[in-house]
Amino acid sequence: MPPSNPSQDVLARSDLILCISKFPNSTMLEDHEVTSLSSNGDHRLCLRFRDGLVAELDFTDCVTEEHGPQTEPLRDATYFSQVWLDDGVLTWPNGYDIAPETLRFWAERGYCG
Repeated sequence: MPPSNPSQDVLARSDLILCISKFPNSTMLEDHEVTSLSSNGDHRLCLRFRDGLVAELDFTDCVTEEHGPQTEPLRDATYFSQVWLDDGVLTWPNGYDIAPETLRFWAERGYCG
């Protein structure tokens, strides 16, 4: 079924919903900056990048596969949802963060990790 908005391509997977607006491709690092985010429950975040790319990523596998003192608290969905943006970087209260370049890479390939 074609997208309801012809100016968007939509890719749906069990671990990702990705809407790509038809913007020119850019390799500039500024375009990788996350400008807004929203928590969509459990370990899912919807991210908007400076160049208009919007991606919803499921971080469940990321937080359950990584082990360590900074990732352990992220397994709790309530704690995970306390994420905020610090200059375009996803950041949690314990100092754990994920660089925007990593997030962009995951968004473009369709999954985390």
